[in-house]
Amino acid sequence: MEIRFEENGSKAYNDQGVEVGYCQFYEQDGKWVINHTVVDPSMKGQGVARKLLDAVLEQARLQNKKIVAECSYVAHVFDKEPELKDEFA
Repeated sequence: MEIRFEENGSKAYNDQGVEVGYCQFYEQDGKWVINHTVVDPSMKGQGVARKLLDAVLEQARLQNKKIVAECSYVAHVFDKEPELKDEFA
């Protein structure tokens, strides 16, 4: 599997190059609003969503962006890991 950061999020591709998930955001008031994290059912339980989120967070750090967790998955991760929420709030 390969994770790639693209213009408005990150995407996961399987070994055949088929997209199997994405974490999408849009920019509003200088912040990245993550609004969707989707993983193909065949890949559930393999940590793909977290890898997708981590790719977005890495770029947010590099670009000094704050994150708004509109996506329920991202909100859940931020609730479980308050240090991430604090870093990106």
